[in-house]
Amino acid sequence: MRSFGVFVLVCLVSLNSHALFGIGKKKKATPVSEYSKGHTIKTTDGCSLNLSDLYINPKNKHSWSGACPGGYAEGIGWVSVQANGISYKAFAVQMQRGWVLPGSYWYISGQTDFYQSTLGAHDCKDRKSNMQQCARIESFVAANPPYEQILTSDGCKLQQPSLLVHGSQVTWSGKCENGLAEGYGYVRHPSRDGNNVIIGKSAYLLRYHQGKRVVGSYYQWDSELNGSKNSFIFKIDHVLTPMHIETLKPCASIKPCKELMAAKALGGKNPEGMAPVSDFMPPVTNTRGGGDRPPTFDPNPRPNPGVPAQPPVNGGNGSSAGGGYGSGKYKAPKVACDDYALGLEMDKHSATINEGVGICDNAKATAKLYEFYANLLEASCPYKTAEVAQVREAVESAKQTIRGSCTDYNY
Repeated sequence: MRSFGVFVLVCLVSLNSHALFGIGKKKKATPVSEYSKGHTIKTTDGCSLNLSDLYINPKNKHSWSGACPGGYAEGIGWVSVQANGISYKAFAVQMQRGWVLPGSYWYISGQTDFYQSTLGAHDCKDRKSNMQQCARIESFVAANPPYEQILTSDGCKLQQPSLLVHGSQVTWSGKCENGLAEGYGYVRHPSRDGNNVIIGKSAYLLRYHQGKRVVGSYYQWDSELNGSKNSFIFKIDHVLTPMHIETLKPCASIKPCKELMAAKALGGKNPEGMAPVSDFMPPVTNTRGGGDRPPTFDPNPRPNPGVPAQPPVNGGNGSSAGGGYGSGKYKAPKVACDDYALGLEMDKHSATINEGVGICDNAKATAKLYEFYANLLEASCPYKTAEVAQVREAVESAKQTIRGSCTDYNY
């Protein structure tokens, strides 16, 4: 999936989120002219967003979860698209005075990559450039996931395995403890086209913990769309959802993928010797607290005279004994509070990080990156308290993974 994936995602959002890979029997295509770049939209509540870099259909109804001073989108938030009366969080974008912030990344719900107008689609952590923007979008989506908690027809609550799993016909085959899905099971639902007509069915075999998808686990998606059967395996990462490619690394050699296959062999039931959740990354958390606007992230930060003064460090000169600001091992300098200066420091720091292989190494790399970023923001942009709090939350999440996955807790 590269830049074309941006187009097909919204074109097919009313079919099935995994149909974005071009899977299944060909159907009559939506006219390309309806999904194109160069559009400025106005949301149902009057907020203006220039989304020139994104393929959208201006005929759809859109909403914006972020701030909108003076009628123009500002900061970071979700652009939701309404189809069949249901609002799907389609894009997480960073806006500035109503325009997509130059050089920023955006995220499309349930995708394998981040996107940028000049770089196309990729995991932004794979490129040692503009890491500050990468960290912003990743931490936002991690703390404000697009997947909602739904109630199945069996009376069990669970987090959507896909944005398009909804309605009264969704079923869950696994255990339900205290009203929440637990362990392995199948989530099944009918698939519908853009006119809300049933065109097939889908089933997701995945693992839940306390009603939430387990980050670091694998799931299998089976579909029958217009007579065509398909089956694919995906990994649930911190934010992205990469497809498993068997020829690159066999599923049997990956512990959580092997466990998934054991559950499949048992008809979707829990296999013996299941790994504890702590062996994976922590379950996805949702800090929105209700509504569409995330309370833990201020998309339009501004100086707040009410913020209490911070205690002095190193005799009151504002820096640590090592010459940097902040807490933890990875101190940061104080620079101008703008994207260029912050991004330059993030690029320098990210060049020193070796991500390695596996959950443990990646968690340590994430902790190093976010700890430095939080200290950099706190030193350089003291009024961005909400954003700093969110990044520190990502640091703690990475530390929890380190404690559950590594024999050496140092990072």
